[in-house]
Amino acid sequence: MAKKVSSAKFCENVAQMLEEVKRCGEAVTITERSHPVAVLISFESFKALQERLRDLEEAQLWQIVAQGRKEHRQGCTRRIKSLRELR
Repeated sequence: MAKKVSSAKFCENVAQMLEEVKRCGEAVTITERSHPVAVLISFESFKALQERLRDLEEAQLWQIVAQGRKEHRQGCTRRIKSLRELR
């Protein structure tokens, strides 16, 4: 579970919070009036999330291509505009 801090407390202790995230790797959720507004994570975690997102997007694209090839073999055609709806 990510640590939660108010935005005011975060601003007061920003250097300490940055060091803690770097050292421990634990995310910090920054809140305003008890509502989450941002999350501070390590750069390594951010890179890993970006990679995972790229992998998921690529997998989705391959599924769309496979579906299109299947439809093409069956003699089906689509308008280019309809392909945008598949995403």
